Order: sequence, then C-alpha cells, then structure tokens
Amino acid sequence: MSSDTYEILALKYAGLAARRRFESFIAADDHDSPHPIDYFIWVIRNAKHTIVVDTGFDAAEGAKRGRKVDRAPAAALEQIGISAGNVEQVVVTHLHYDHAGTLGAFPKARFHLQEAEMAYATGPCMCHNFLRYPFTVEHVCDMVKNVYSGRVAFHDGDAEVAPGVTVHKVGGQSRGLRVSRRHADLLREAQEWPLDEAPHQCRERDAHPDPGQVDADRGARAPRSRNEGLHQ
Repeated sequence: MSSDTYEILALKYAGLAARRRFESFIAADDHDSPHPIDYFIWVIRNAKHTIVVDTGFDAAEGAKRGRKVDRAPAAALEQIGISAGNVEQVVVTHLHYDHAGTLGAFPKARFHLQEAEMAYATGPCMCHNFLRYPFTVEHVCDMVKNVYSGRVAFHDGDAEVAPGVTVHKVGGQSRGLRVSRRHADLLREAQEWPLDEAPHQCRERDAHPDPGQVDADRGARAPRSRNEGLHQ
C-alpha cells in the first residue's frame, strides 16, 4: 500500500431537516421521530491526484423528492478550488439518486463503479417499485452512455483507484454498494476513512439485524405499513 498522503474533504450540498425515521428503516421502529439528513460529496486529493467520491443530485431532482439543494455539487467543488469539468477520476459508490446525479458536470471524468451495481440497476430487481425507488432512470441511463463512451472503469470487488486509495464492495443497501478507503500514517497509526453510506448501513443493521427483511439480490421485502419508497 502506498504511503502517499491525501487530504479528505466532505462537501455538504443539500439537506432535509423534516425527514422522519420511517424514511431510513425498514421494519418496526419509532417511525415518527425526527431523522434529519445532510447530503455530501467527498474529495480525496493531494498534489498529484484529485478524486471525487459521488456526484450528488441537482435542484431539479431535489424538487421532485422534496429535498432542498443549497448548492450544486459542482458549485461546492468550486468553493474549494476544484473545477468539476477538469476532474479525471470519480468513484461512484452506487447508483442511487443522491450519489449518481450530475454526472454530466464531469465531462472529463472516468467513473469507477462496481460491476454488480450496474447489473442491479439495469436488471430484474428494478421491476419492483420498492427497490427502484432510490434510483432515477435518467441517472442510470447517463451511466450507460458513459459505458458506451469508454469512460467507466468496472471493478469486481476490491481495487486501487490511485496510489493508496482503494474501493471495496460491501453490498447491502444496493447490490454494488462500495466504500472507499485511504490508509494514512497519522500519529504513527493506520487510520481508515470509510466514505459514503457505510454509516447509514450500520444504523440499519443495528436497528434491524435480520438480513431477511430486505434482499436486494432477489427483491424480497418485509411487509410495511407506510412509505413504499424507503430511502434518503
């Protein structure tokens, strides 16, 4: 593993203060309790490499889903001196609407994606409204177009996208969900930086440890009394 040092930045671009817990959790829960959420993209950079993790969603998508966008993801990047139009490496953790919108703002980018995620987002599981709700078909089609333009690097499991920056397939919330990791020598200890939705996954696991409640691979689901469209 490379010892290159990177700066890691989380850029907030949107939020939903009125969100409730039933929008996060699948089975029995205190559904009416507040559960606000903020939306971020991430930057991993040093003097040699700039990697953007996820591309967020725009104001039009936010309006459709009742989310307020404070600034476009590209505008958030501009605030720290990065032009989205010049970014060459983008890790897409999965293809949910809040992670894979605004792909067109990155015309020079090579997109890193798990093979399983593309198969999932374009396969038979999308016949189920409950499973396709977190996806936006235009975003998925944009990624397919990038495949045909030769701009997608597919990974099957673990991979290194830059010296010392790795991606790891974990599955769960979406079949091809991945996390990014950067090993850094901080205070002489190896620190791991999990980016994207792994913390969200952990909250769901801790609240409802039964893995049979939702099976993203087969489209199985638990009975629910409200909010057919679970997600952020």
